[in-house]
Amino acid sequence: MDLLEQLAEATAELKSIRERSDEYMGNNPNKYRSPIKNAEATCHRLAMKCKIMGLIPKTERELLNERINAAFPKAKSKQIVEFEGAKYKNTYSPRELSNSRKTVKSWDQEWVKQ
Repeated sequence: MDLLEQLAEATAELKSIRERSDEYMGNNPNKYRSPIKNAEATCHRLAMKCKIMGLIPKTERELLNERINAAFPKAKSKQIVEFEGAKYKNTYSPRELSNSRKTVKSWDQEWVKQ
C-alpha cells in the first residue's frame, strides 16, 4: 500500500474515532482518549514520513526550522541565535503527555522569531 493511502486511511480512522467520541453519551469521559491519541500519533508519524520522502511539501516554517537546526545543531532550549538577519529563540513544547498529564512523553521543537 502506498504511503499516501496509508495516511488517508489513518486520517479517516482518526475522524471516525473523534465522531464516535463526540456522539458518546456514557459516563466515561476518557473512553476514547487512548484510541484518539494512538490515531493522532499514527497520522503524525505517517505525515512526517511523507514529508521526508517528498510526497507532501514541507511548510515554510518547517523548512526554516530545518535550516536553523542545520546552522545551530547544538542549540539549547531558550537559546537565542541570529540567522539571516533575524533573531530566533529555540523553544520546546509538549507534543504528547502521559495519561496522568504529569509527564511529557514527546516534545516538539521550534524556532520562534523574536
